[in-house]
Amino acid sequence: MLIIILIIIILIIIIIIIIIIIIIIIIIIIIIIIIIIIIIIIIIILIIIISGLS
Repeated sequence: MLIIILIIIILIIIIIIIIIIIIIIIIIIIIIIIIIIIIIIIIIILIIIISGLS
């Protein structure tokens, strides 16, 4: 009986850890996407400014 309870607890802990890792990966991906979008916007603004000057 104790072994079953232990196995269940270990499984729950493993599931929680996996969920946390997935959430962290998703957050990192979102941050990377936001950074890429910001860089693209900055490049577009720079191109507009440069083409406006010339």
